[in-house]
This record gives sequence, C-alpha cells and structure tokens, in this order.
Amino acid sequence: MACLSPAAQRMQGYIVEALFQLMAQKPFDEITAGEIAARAGVDRSTYYRHFKSKQAVLRSFLDTALPDPPALMAQNGRQEAFEEFFTQCRRYRRELLLLYSAGLSGLLVERLSRPALLCPEGPAGWQYAAACRLGGVAGCLLFWLSRQMQDDPAEMARMLSASLPPGPPAVLSPLFAALAGA
Repeated sequence: MACLSPAAQRMQGYIVEALFQLMAQKPFDEITAGEIAARAGVDRSTYYRHFKSKQAVLRSFLDTALPDPPALMAQNGRQEAFEEFFTQCRRYRRELLLLYSAGLSGLLVERLSRPALLCPEGPAGWQYAAACRLGGVAGCLLFWLSRQMQDDPAEMARMLSASLPPGPPAVLSPLFAALAGA
C-alpha cells in the first residue's frame, strides 16, 4: 500500500465515513458515487482519484480497521491475538454491522483470507491450511456479527481458541516467519 499524505488520508477518511453514513440510511446498491462525494464534501473527480468503486472504499476501510490474525499471532499467543482482533473489530462495531447487514460479508472474508495469498513460498498445501484457519476466524466473526457483536471480545477469543487445534500447523511456518519479519 502506498504511503498517503495526511491530506489524502483525511480525504479518504471523509469518503469512507460518508459511505457508512449513507449505508445507515439506504441500501448499498442504491448509493451512488455522486451521493458519497456530496456527503463527503468533495467532487466526483476527487472521489474517483481515491477510489474506483464503492467496494474499493470498503476495502480501504477494512485494510485499516482489521488487523491480520496471523500477524497478531506471530507477535502474541493465540488467545491474546484473537482477543486483540475481536477488540479491534468491536471498535468498528457500527461499520462492521452495516457491512454485514448490507450483505457484504464477502469483503470481510476476502480481507481475512488475504494473508494466505500474500506469501506464495512454502510447502505444498500451506496456503490451503492457512485459508482454512483464517476461514474459521472469518466464520466466527460473521457469526458474532449475526449476534450484533453482543459477546465480549475476550469470550470470543476464548471460544475461537478452544475450537481450533493447538498451535499453528507446521505447514504454516512460512506464513508466520514472513509475518514476523514484516
């Protein structure tokens, strides 16, 4: 991801917030780029300078809002990493619930699966193993969203940790090594 100037970061933040404000008022499919730009206080050319689509706006938000579970696990124990993950998600409760209620859960799954796709080296099948583990995290997040995030992040971390086999499978070593060095 390219380094953005503070002004560009602010502009993107205005656009992201404008989209979420509109999503709280009307269906995602009915929201136009012109409406987002107007709500953000920018013109359409500025909107398109920063984003190609509404989905790109949401992907940008998810990139900044959601930490990578494998990166957290490379630095912490598994339960601590999951607790940090769910705590971070809780900070963005309104936005994540809007995504979920708009039927855009696929963007969450895409975001959480990305670490498995970023490190292509390693034993055959390790990306599948990583995707399987990350899919479990995504499934847990989606179920939590379906319950309006009513459970405590520490309890979510405990339940997720208990549901997965202990420790990372050896086949995931390349992913954790790459993330620890990042």
